[in-house]
Amino acid sequence: MKDAFNAAACSTAEAEDFLACHSYSFQRQGDGRLLVQGNIDIANRQLAELPDLSCVIVTGNFYCQDNQLTSLKGAPSEVRGGFWCNGNRLESLEYSPNGITGQYICSNNRLSTLAHAPENITGDFACAGNPLTSLEGAPKQFNKLMSDFGTFKSWEEVPEKFRYSEETLAEAARKSVVLQENMSILKPITFKKATP
Repeated sequence: MKDAFNAAACSTAEAEDFLACHSYSFQRQGDGRLLVQGNIDIANRQLAELPDLSCVIVTGNFYCQDNQLTSLKGAPSEVRGGFWCNGNRLESLEYSPNGITGQYICSNNRLSTLAHAPENITGDFACAGNPLTSLEGAPKQFNKLMSDFGTFKSWEEVPEKFRYSEETLAEAARKSVVLQENMSILKPITFKKATP
């Protein structure tokens, strides 16, 4: 997810032009962001990149599916409804909006990880059709999680083998080597200072 909103880094010129050009009304907020009541729909427009809407709050849904996006850079800073980015060429969910409460649909992209997905949503989370090896990074609270590994109604239903990536499991194993049998030491142990 994005870090906290940085008003000082926000330039609204491109967003204002885009919103005006597409007849979206907006209100300027005290922190400089632009509030759009309702939905923004830029789906199926052959877009290779998003317009810079990073200073925009959307009270409804944001639709950017079925384009040719390779990044979510420029996505609204906050979407209070659902977020549809399926059917693109995304390899990362970096720049996902904050505040998503509805559905989050990122199916049919090129995602190998779900890092940067929202931590919790009240709607469905759909990530099928991606080359994922695990569901690590998926929200922990959702209405339903739909993936190539199955459909689950809670994180507790997700089988342990799909919860973590092989890299995470290997790192955990490396950090927690456990002796399986008793070990006897016949000589005194001496320690040497590690050399850099």
